[in-house]
Amino acid sequence: MQIPAFLQPIILPQDNVFHRGGNGLYLVGNERLALIDTGNIDHLGSQVVLERLRARRERSVLHYILITHCHRDHVGGLAAICDGALRLGGPRPEVRAHPLSVECLRREWDFPCARPLLDGEDTIVDGVALRALCTPGHSEDHLCFFEPESATLFSGDLVLGASTSIVTDLTTALSSLRRLLALRPRLLCPGHGPMLEDGTRRVRTYIAHRYLRERQILQHLSRGPHTSGELTAAIYSRIDRRLLSAAERNVLSHLQKLKQEGRVVVLSDGVPRFALTNGGVR
Repeated sequence: MQIPAFLQPIILPQDNVFHRGGNGLYLVGNERLALIDTGNIDHLGSQVVLERLRARRERSVLHYILITHCHRDHVGGLAAICDGALRLGGPRPEVRAHPLSVECLRREWDFPCARPLLDGEDTIVDGVALRALCTPGHSEDHLCFFEPESATLFSGDLVLGASTSIVTDLTTALSSLRRLLALRPRLLCPGHGPMLEDGTRRVRTYIAHRYLRERQILQHLSRGPHTSGELTAAIYSRIDRRLLSAAERNVLSHLQKLKQEGRVVVLSDGVPRFALTNGGVR
């Protein structure tokens, strides 16, 4: 795999069934550095990052921390890394994030220093432009970052390296995925799992997978009404049972999309069941 000279990946081991392949943080730049995401609050990520900075402190300074979204495994190490960067003699890194993440950091993490990063805004480090892309779907506040010269995509949790991701809003997730597909990324640097050389293929696979799940849901509903739990058990019959709750969240995202499209209705006679409308199957 050819990794651009400006990129130093930091892949943290993680014993988590939801995040196969560990947690990915990324240092970008040579002298002026940007760090994408900060790992969990367990201090492993902050220790590894600070060790890297200590080894490079004669020639490199951390100027920016860029956040993909405000889940704890992406922002948990933020305060420790900011404090550690100061102890190493550098400036306090400038933290940039989606406006909703900025509010989340202030409210839930008592971190008032982050500044909003807007869609299409570039963060420049050593001549490398990291373009922020508002890409909701996994979360409402999700950002990806794209480096156009090398077509390197930092995909956060919207696209993972070794598994599929939890979707909170399928309509916006598909729109975000199509936006990434149009960029034709080469190197994919995900929030979890290994980096991948053919990012375009990975994004295309994600889109195809979601439409496969939609067809499976419609096929089961063509046999009669089902609860979301029944659909999940039928479609995900072979997955680790610890993942069933996450799988059901994705099924519910599909059902919400189909409901918005007028293809599915909810039968509210006790436990909600879902049924096809007359135009449900196309």
